[in-house]
Amino acid sequence: MQNVNVDELLKLMIDKDASDLHLTVPGPPVFRIHGELIPQEDLPPLTAIDIVSMLEQVSTQEHRDTFREERELDFAYSVSGLARFRVNVLLQRGTMSLAFRIVPFEIPSIDELGLPQILQGTDSQAKRSYLGNRHCWQWQVDHSGSHDRSSQ
Repeated sequence: MQNVNVDELLKLMIDKDASDLHLTVPGPPVFRIHGELIPQEDLPPLTAIDIVSMLEQVSTQEHRDTFREERELDFAYSVSGLARFRVNVLLQRGTMSLAFRIVPFEIPSIDELGLPQILQGTDSQAKRSYLGNRHCWQWQVDHSGSHDRSSQ
């Protein structure tokens, strides 16, 4: 895949309502759409040179130096008028991989998130309590067995 433009891939990611973009060698870009990893088979497979080029497009020299030293890197990247992204760079099976997660400019409302109306109020303690209990319930549903956090 020559002349890969990261910003174009990120725009495509948003157009397809994906939350994440995974870039690994030797596969095509992969989007996470509603929790499912979907390879973009209409795009050519990435090479190690593509990955390095994309890292250079979104990072500073200081970022790249940190990656060389620590072999892992997390930083933020913004595309004006589009969104912000959390970027993770790592070595996977001896080759560099990139992952982008969208961090929208606009925070969704309570209604857009499908949360109960009680959270519309200003009582932050009630919000924390609800979200904390919801998290424990979700954890219990997702992880049945000896690690039942609801009883802790």
